[in-house]
Amino acid sequence: MSEIENIDHVIMSLFENSKSALGKAYLSARIAMHWQQWLPADIAQVTAPLMLDRGILHIKVKNPSWAFELSFVKELIKEQLNVQLKD
Repeated sequence: MSEIENIDHVIMSLFENSKSALGKAYLSARIAMHWQQWLPADIAQVTAPLMLDRGILHIKVKNPSWAFELSFVKELIKEQLNVQLKD
């Protein structure tokens, strides 16, 4: 039984390691899956995560006005995602 637990631990560490290809895909998928829950509703409704590249999250916005608005809440979004991703 301990071998199965060890394999399980190894597999999860591959997913949770953000430097591996699996880790990057896992992290991107977690963000996309929980985007609507983790962000304030007004922001989540007009945005969507596009891709995570070298630690930078690229976000699709409804229009240029929202892109400008996001510049004011960038730190809030980063903090919220970091809190949620620690779990």
